Amino acid sequence: MNHLNNLNQFQKILKNYQISQTNIDLLNQTSLILLLGFSGSGRSTIIKQLSQSNRYYFLVSDTTRQPRLNNGILEKNGREYNFISEDQFLKGLKRGDYLEAEIIHQQQVSGLSLNELKKAKKINKFMITDIDLGGAQKILQYNHQIKLFFIIPPSFDVWMSRLYKRDSDMPISELLMRLKTAQKIINTFIKDLNGVIIINNDFKLSAQQIDNYLTTGFLETSDQNKIELLKSLNLDIKKFLAMFGTLDS
Repeated sequence: MNHLNNLNQFQKILKNYQISQTNIDLLNQTSLILLLGFSGSGRSTIIKQLSQSNRYYFLVSDTTRQPRLNNGILEKNGREYNFISEDQFLKGLKRGDYLEAEIIHQQQVSGLSLNELKKAKKINKFMITDIDLGGAQKILQYNHQIKLFFIIPPSFDVWMSRLYKRDSDMPISELLMRLKTAQKIINTFIKDLNGVIIINNDFKLSAQQIDNYLTTGFLETSDQNKIELLKSLNLDIKKFLAMFGTLDS
């Protein structure tokens, strides 16, 4: 399991982290697409599918965690993430080099480098990246016009199957942590965030729905049905957490 050696330093820096007006202006000049979702929702697979169309550029985030196996394939530096040390990340934060950064599960820090955004701006494509809750909230504060897609599984059982397919040796403590994070994301999205919900039954179909929406502004499934699914997922999470005495309000 990953852990942070410099957790207190990251918490102190990120508590009031701000980017400059110059970088806010840069953000306002980009066609940025954010994919929010919890662990196992399928964001990375959807991004890979979209990237094959040559209309999308995947913004590679930095992370302090080690590469892991996803469906039996080891992540590669510069492809899924830029895997860097805690010291490198801390130095970048002190320089203001990140558009956003977030501590995840108290185990790692991940964030989107402004250098990556500057590099991608030279390419005339949609810029797309997966994002965590805090990062999405921060970026949308700077620019409300950015497109946010919330990727969710079609059911709790399908989600659990995907999680354990990706990480068959996951300890129960890790699973509970991910469930509580998912619970927080769902509650915050319903209450505070304005985004498009994509039910990820099939990653190719989900990628097509995102592409169609960006082109036409239209999706077939009603928002109300999706909100009901979110509430159902949230209820299943609460029931599961309650079994282990970790029920959150």
